[in-house]
Amino acid sequence: MEPPLDPADQADITIEQTLNAGLAKLHAAASGHGQAVCADCGEPIPAARRQAFPAAIRCIECQEIFERFQHTGEARRATLNAREGTPHRAGLSAINGKVWKP
Repeated sequence: MEPPLDPADQADITIEQTLNAGLAKLHAAASGHGQAVCADCGEPIPAARRQAFPAAIRCIECQEIFERFQHTGEARRATLNAREGTPHRAGLSAINGKVWKP
């Protein structure tokens, strides 16, 4: 049996996996081939969206949130919070006609 990894080795593995996943997403987008699963929420991207926009890496809802907050650098956090039903954490009160109350 192998000894357990120390925290530094675990961090190296996590970083490498994260970088590889990011590179795969960039390659897919650059080649015009998107993903079947949203990069932000992990939900399947509908076939109609992938057909209309083959390079899509986000579902429509996450893409809309991303575009609204892209200029602030808070896009990913806003997307994740909104998908959890708590957009007020990111300063949102309504998305796609849905209103959330803190």
